[in-house]
Amino acid sequence: MLSLPTNAAYVLMTAMAVLMAAGVIRFVDARRAQTSEAKARLGSIIVWWVLVGLMLLAVSAGSSGATALTALASWLALREYLGLTNSRFQYGGSRYLAYAIGALHFGLFVAGGWRIACLTTPLLTVVAGSVWMTASGRTSGYLEVVGSLLWAVMLTVVGLSHAAFLWTLPEAANPDCGGAGWFIYLLLLTQLNDIAQALWGRALGRHRVTPRISPGKTWEGLLLGVATTVVLAVLLAPVLTPLAEPLNREQFGPLAIPYLPAAAAGLVIGLGGFAGDLNISAMKRDLGVKDSGNLLPTQGGVLDRLDSLTFAAPLFFYYVNALYGHI
Repeated sequence: MLSLPTNAAYVLMTAMAVLMAAGVIRFVDARRAQTSEAKARLGSIIVWWVLVGLMLLAVSAGSSGATALTALASWLALREYLGLTNSRFQYGGSRYLAYAIGALHFGLFVAGGWRIACLTTPLLTVVAGSVWMTASGRTSGYLEVVGSLLWAVMLTVVGLSHAAFLWTLPEAANPDCGGAGWFIYLLLLTQLNDIAQALWGRALGRHRVTPRISPGKTWEGLLLGVATTVVLAVLLAPVLTPLAEPLNREQFGPLAIPYLPAAAAGLVIGLGGFAGDLNISAMKRDLGVKDSGNLLPTQGGVLDRLDSLTFAAPLFFYYVNALYGHI
């Protein structure tokens, strides 16, 4: 019933099977231990079931489904960001302008492509925020409000929307899996990168990367997590993308090595995801909050779950667009 490329369907169904097995193990553990920590772990697996299920439904509907899912996630993340920062900046009605601009951004993407959306949205956000502040006669916090609105839209709208932009890559670039392959590849690797860095950090972490911003992040977790992501990127590449194939030798010369594009993609997603996570952690540290929201039980808010993607999505999109965008 799903109009998905075969390989993409296999990958998502495998992910669901792994999550179901993990859910059974966590359920038995929770019944046995009867502790809040064990129950929280079970709740986390259930959240992952829902998230992977949503991705499965979205990509089965093609580019329109992926765009709709990305737009929904973007709106929820923007709502959380503005809700967290409103007490400091007092946006007033300008926050509704941000929501409208977010909707317009995706509308421009659907109607005119990613370039017109990315060119228009930042400028429109600055103009709208400025006009709102001057029309209301407010000068106190002028720069902070306009700057915060721009940063909110750039992160949660422009940044996240690049996941949907992957569907605009030429079909010839990925004839087997198309946009679904790129989309699933990015989302799976970004989330697995988060998990790998956390697990390696807990197991072997000794040296903190940024003690003041995120004390739990260690150099051991970062390096081993990124290395794990590179390995996974290489393993998943021939299933979902053309990144396992050598590049055009005439264009890329000595860089036209099999699997090198996949390893580089893993590096881009791993480091980009870490930077995105750290960015949102710094914001939450500044605001004195632990989570961006409570929509996802045991995992916080949508922005907590997608913080890595705010940087990883645009970096990955421009990387693959540079390699395959003109095929």
